[in-house]
Amino acid sequence: MKPSVKLVLFVCFFLSGVAGLIYQVAWTKALGLVFGHTAYAIAIVLATFMGGLAAGSALLGRWAERWPKPIAVYGWIELCIGVAGAFSVVISAAGRVALLP
Repeated sequence: MKPSVKLVLFVCFFLSGVAGLIYQVAWTKALGLVFGHTAYAIAIVLATFMGGLAAGSALLGRWAERWPKPIAVYGWIELCIGVAGAFSVVISAAGRVALLP
């Protein structure tokens, strides 16, 4: 693999981690508004995040190893995560509106 391709992959991994942390903070803040206490919000976000890692590893781990282009699989998975994250913001906003008296 070329050094330039490795650098691009490392930057993608870094930005993916940054985006994950930003989503965690945003979801924690949004759920803190719903539950009124951030300890519950943090517990839910952490449990959901860890559960998602476990489910993704169990469901896609063996499948991704057999794929001929693993970098393309990574890109598609990241794209799906980005779309799901964008929809979660919309769903969170709709949930807050629905819960307001």
